Amino acid sequence: MAEKETWKIKIDEESKLPAFTQPEKDDELPKPIYINSEGKEIALDPVGMYDKILEMGKNEKELRGNTKRLEGKLELFADIEDLPTWKEEAIKAMETVKNFNDKEWMDVKKVEALKMDMKEAHSKQLAQVQESFSLKENDFSKTLSKKDKQIRGLMVSAKFATHPLFSGPNKKSSLPAEIAETYFGKHFKVEENENGELNLMAYYSDGNPVYSHERPGELADFREAMYSIFEKSPFKDELTKGADAGSGSGGGGGDKEDNDDELGNLRKQHAEATAAKNVGLAIALKNKIFALEQKKKRAA
Repeated sequence: MAEKETWKIKIDEESKLPAFTQPEKDDELPKPIYINSEGKEIALDPVGMYDKILEMGKNEKELRGNTKRLEGKLELFADIEDLPTWKEEAIKAMETVKNFNDKEWMDVKKVEALKMDMKEAHSKQLAQVQESFSLKENDFSKTLSKKDKQIRGLMVSAKFATHPLFSGPNKKSSLPAEIAETYFGKHFKVEENENGELNLMAYYSDGNPVYSHERPGELADFREAMYSIFEKSPFKDELTKGADAGSGSGGGGGDKEDNDDELGNLRKQHAEATAAKNVGLAIALKNKIFALEQKKKRAA
């Protein structure tokens, strides 16, 4: 399985806050800058991305509709790929049958040979149609899978990277955005409503949708849903404490908890927990590593 690509928000070295672009025009808004897995800096445009998502959703709906219409036509000519050639051969066959004289009709062997030839031609045409349709179906499935990944990246990953729990100078959790998405991403799904529009839906672990407390009776948006899901997490206290430990002014700079030996030991434990697929322990260790690294940076 290919390794999942991770993006990190760029931090300004002087202000220690997320970096934004400088607008060249008065009507432009600053854009947050992210760094992809290849180290390339990319400025994201939330408004442009949202418009792009809507456009991709409409294109996908149109593509699905066209495919259904084509499938309906193929059912009428399931055994025919080249209609002009098939028509020409069919006319010839009908003329041959029409021109049979009485003696030829009595020749059973000739009739049977003709039937075998027609059956063989039919089987060959059917095999060609089935092979062609299978190839087109595979290409269509690959295209949809690629679009689904792009849509999820735009509608889910970007929201984790900007949520107050995981980003900003006063973030509520010590969990980095990319790790938060790995753990909590399963609670969010991109679904199509009855009008063909794409919506981001949030679900608890029991499969029930997350409803808004601010707007009773309505489904929660990503920001509110993430808060509700985080509150129900069994690791909420550890993640919150980790954020508190890493957000102060440095304090006890003489503590030995952030030395190289301690960090090395924690990283080793984190690798072992990850290999054992112990998600809870891995997240807790990652929080401790992050807090110690932040302490070490401030001390330096």
